[in-house]
Amino acid sequence: MRRTIVTVIALGIAAIAGATSIVSTSLEQQVQQAATIVFGRVEQVTIHDSTGRALSDAAASTGPGEPNELRLHVVLDAKRTLKGVIPKSKARVTLPLWKGWHSTLGVARDVYEKRDFIFFLSPDLSPSLAPEFIHFDFEKDEITRVIEKAKQPNQPLQRNASTRPVSNFKSPARRG
Repeated sequence: MRRTIVTVIALGIAAIAGATSIVSTSLEQQVQQAATIVFGRVEQVTIHDSTGRALSDAAASTGPGEPNELRLHVVLDAKRTLKGVIPKSKARVTLPLWKGWHSTLGVARDVYEKRDFIFFLSPDLSPSLAPEFIHFDFEKDEITRVIEKAKQPNQPLQRNASTRPVSNFKSPARRG
């Protein structure tokens, strides 16, 4: 009986933990999936209820099962685009944060407002891969390296007449 109770409690905890866990994707995958990668400044953070009504209470929260959604109001810097193109008409975008994050309006304002970030966006300039569409500006060099690496075409193997791959490796036994 005791073992059954412990098992049920453990499964309940695992189910709760699994509800908010995310599968992280590599930076290479994020770069590949993003149509546009651009710097932007978060001018304002707002929170909206399930009907779209803006809430002003700094304690208004989000998270699994919560109806509220945090939104970042961002001014994109087209001159600092790392990948893709930003149409002039789309210099300002509103980006919803992933609803799986437990947060409040007050905390989100402290974290995001009046700060620059790098945004990974889809063709319609919405988040390309929630929740991993926001990166800190100090990650620029690593992101740029991954973008440049992705631009390089895959080099096909050279083949000799017998269609076996050609190797530049010289075995010690064959040197001479």
